Amino acid sequence: MSQPTGSNAGVMPRTQASGARLNARTPFAELESQHAHLRGCLADLRAVVTGIESRPDDEVRLKIESARGSLALHFTFEENVGSMQYLLAAWPGLEPELAHLRAEHRDFLATLDRAAATLRNGAAQTDVASTVLRVLDRLVDHELDEHQLLRLALLFGDPGTRRKPARATRDLP
Repeated sequence: MSQPTGSNAGVMPRTQASGARLNARTPFAELESQHAHLRGCLADLRAVVTGIESRPDDEVRLKIESARGSLALHFTFEENVGSMQYLLAAWPGLEPELAHLRAEHRDFLATLDRAAATLRNGAAQTDVASTVLRVLDRLVDHELDEHQLLRLALLFGDPGTRRKPARATRDLP
């Protein structure tokens, strides 16, 4: 069997049929790398939106659209070849949690689309700012949820047993 090459080298999940064991470390490393990049893009967006009153609408709209595009690429990777595919293959019982994360992906993108369209239509910048800041705050929780699922996959459960890893709560000290 040939190995993946290019930007997907070492990050695609392997199936039991290939004879290789599933390994959470590879998608976790890729997820960490992509999330680090996105944190920078989203910090830039937060800075622009926080000072929205002093910025032209087009600059804010372009920053929203740019961040939305980066998120769309990342979500597509996660859902199609990244961590979600690994988790689903290793622990099919996590489908409800993964479906929730996928639904959040769609909601984040749709909300950013509406925010950009609102600016195009001449709406008040403060309304757009509060919407975008809410999305950015929700993305922090979303990232924590994704990391928690993969960390649990690393710490608990054996992919060969198809057991669902135990859930932890964010409220633990």
